[in-house]
Formats: sequence, structure tokens, C-alpha cells
Amino acid sequence: MALWTDPDGAPAHNVVYYARVLEVPTPRWSTYDAVKMGLPTSNLVPATL
Repeated sequence: MALWTDPDGAPAHNVVYYARVLEVPTPRWSTYDAVKMGLPTSNLVPATL
């Protein structure tokens, strides 16, 4: 757990902050398409983002 204070925040405004620390890799659309069509994935770009 951590505490963070927004130095520019206005106390009169209600605010919600969202922070994602870990993210599951997401396949690129080109990877989805290659798998669907039975083609090899590209070596020019990573398979996931």
C-alpha cells in the first residue's frame, strides 16, 4: 500500500485515480489475424504489446 498526494489537486474536486502496475501482454491484431488464417506471425514486430 502507498499514499500519494496530488500537488496540483484542488481539494474541492472529487477525483479518482487509477494506476495499473502489472499488465497482461495483449496480442497485436496482426497476431490474431495470422493465427486465424494459419499463417506464421511476423518477425518484424513483437507478437504482443
